[in-house]
Amino acid sequence: MSTTSAATPVVGGAHAAPIANTGTSLRVAVAVAVHDRRQTTLAFVASLRASDLSPLADAGIDVRLELVVVDDGSTDGTADAVVAAWPGATVVPADGTLFYARGTNLALRTALASDPDFVLVGRIAGGVVRAARYEYLEPARYPEALRVQTWLSRVGRTSFGHGHLVEREDGTVIARADIAIVNLDGGRPAPLDPALRDFVEPSPAGPAPALASRAGEPFVRRFVVRPSDLDLFRHVNQARYLDFADDTLQLAAAAGHAAGSDRPIGALSLEYQAEARGGQVLQMQMWRGGDDEGDVRELELTRVEDGAVIHRAALRIGAQVVGEPVPYGTPPDNLRR
Repeated sequence: MSTTSAATPVVGGAHAAPIANTGTSLRVAVAVAVHDRRQTTLAFVASLRASDLSPLADAGIDVRLELVVVDDGSTDGTADAVVAAWPGATVVPADGTLFYARGTNLALRTALASDPDFVLVGRIAGGVVRAARYEYLEPARYPEALRVQTWLSRVGRTSFGHGHLVEREDGTVIARADIAIVNLDGGRPAPLDPALRDFVEPSPAGPAPALASRAGEPFVRRFVVRPSDLDLFRHVNQARYLDFADDTLQLAAAAGHAAGSDRPIGALSLEYQAEARGGQVLQMQMWRGGDDEGDVRELELTRVEDGAVIHRAALRIGAQVVGEPVPYGTPPDNLRR
């Protein structure tokens, strides 16, 4: 396969330098490699189609996006779905042995063969969440419109951070977070491109609640992981761990245990050590912290079958009092028909 000269710029990430008006037409190839990521890839294609190219159009530049996808042995219909969503896409089949690095290189070579003006490639293979820090500042209620921002907050040798900010349309911040992810390729930690550090923006998330000394006996509850708790990878969705902690906090309060509180979680810091899957029985223990204010709780989530620790966490109680729940079968006024 032939390639173009080295003059074709290859850009990684979303912080590419402004493009000068050098003509009336600009071809931009987007090169990606995927494996069994049908829904994620379709979401990416939809996002790509929704790209705001108006600044370039205002500069008199007509941009044509071209999509190149290396489908590395997917069994979930990713290739057909991509073609249906983007009929002009170039889909290159592979046997499932390329993984991220070689798959991306093949996508890049394929894109360069058509001599585009620019090629956009991803620089992160994807991975698993190792730790997370959340801060909840305001409640979000239906039908509020929210704006979500995410960015690269840290880059290490094989791990990176994602900052998140959730705000209302008027700019009021209701939540922020920073998540640490281990970059994987072929199931193993993979080195990151050091050039990614050029795109790092510090996370505005507040300080994480610190683990406190445990006071008294823990509140203990057991529960079964349900199908609705799972994500596309068939293990517990990260957001559900917050629900598990909040449920335990409220149940402890209802039982009159010192670890409970009728106030919501204001901040949460977790360190993941294993994954949980559907049907498994989990046990969560929650201790009241020994801090003076009594606002900190320490948690430990384990698998009952083998005692493996799923995560350890610390949370800080928020200031807002939880309102009365809506009874089942009584929808809010704006949902009644």
